[in-house]
Amino acid sequence: EIAFIRDGNLWLCSDTGSSQKQITKGGGFARPSWSPNGNSLVLERHVPAGKDKWGEPKYLNSIWLLNPRTGKADKLLSLANSLNIYPSFSHDGHAILFAKQEMREESDGWQSCTEFLVAVELSTKKQKIVAKQAPYNEFPLQIYVAPIATYGLQSIIYTSIPHEGGSDTPLFILKNGKEKELIRYHSQKSDGSEGSSFNCPGISNDRTMLAVFLQSYSQITDSSIKKLWVIDIAKVKVKSDIDLPKDFSSDYCRPSFSTDGGKLLLGQMDGQENSLLWQFGPAPKGKLLLIDLKTSKITTLVTNATSPAWKPQ
Repeated sequence: EIAFIRDGNLWLCSDTGSSQKQITKGGGFARPSWSPNGNSLVLERHVPAGKDKWGEPKYLNSIWLLNPRTGKADKLLSLANSLNIYPSFSHDGHAILFAKQEMREESDGWQSCTEFLVAVELSTKKQKIVAKQAPYNEFPLQIYVAPIATYGLQSIIYTSIPHEGGSDTPLFILKNGKEKELIRYHSQKSDGSEGSSFNCPGISNDRTMLAVFLQSYSQITDSSIKKLWVIDIAKVKVKSDIDLPKDFSSDYCRPSFSTDGGKLLLGQMDGQENSLLWQFGPAPKGKLLLIDLKTSKITTLVTNATSPAWKPQ
């Protein structure tokens, strides 16, 4: 069974893309993620709420828990400024890990942003800050993108802009509070004319493999390389290196492994890719690509859909 987003609502379908059924109404839902036992889903939601004083769209942002059998959805948390939350379950299903951004207007008229990795215990709804980035006078830079626990909350993987800057966006691992670069495609010129970026890692059901979209670009040659990498976490070794179509545009959602780990679902957005929800709205159009990891064959499984999440059991 596969969960996905269509027109801002959650849908379910079979592994073959058939028997499509709408579950939620009202719109604004994004980035579903299954619980380890497959009984529930966690999603982020963004409901339009006018414009801010700069004329930019505002949203009411929140995290929701949903029972896909009954369709019952409950709001877990409201998050004022967080537009890219990427909620996911811990391996035992007892907590939700997510990214949070807090904006504050300073006396000089600028806004400062502080970014956090946060875990919330489902039994108590108590929040725990796992990591925190120092404030800076900018809009959110997306320091913690698509955080996911490899096993316990002591080991978390995400993509991030390196502290030293540069034009690469590697994968990082946070172990017991200490951040370490896990892997990058390659270092390029520091002037920003060339670089590479990973985007939104997804994890296999046994928590041993990562799948991540990779893009390398060159402004000098006006060219780019788009790939899907499957990475052995323990060995930090690329197990699969699959070339994606040149017109591929990421929907900035996690790739999702099949139950047996032999296939992947990857969301492709129609039009120009952009990771900032407020620039394209919370319900982009796209399609779900099915990738066979043995043959590297890519087929379209579902149209008018984004944010795939394959049920783990």
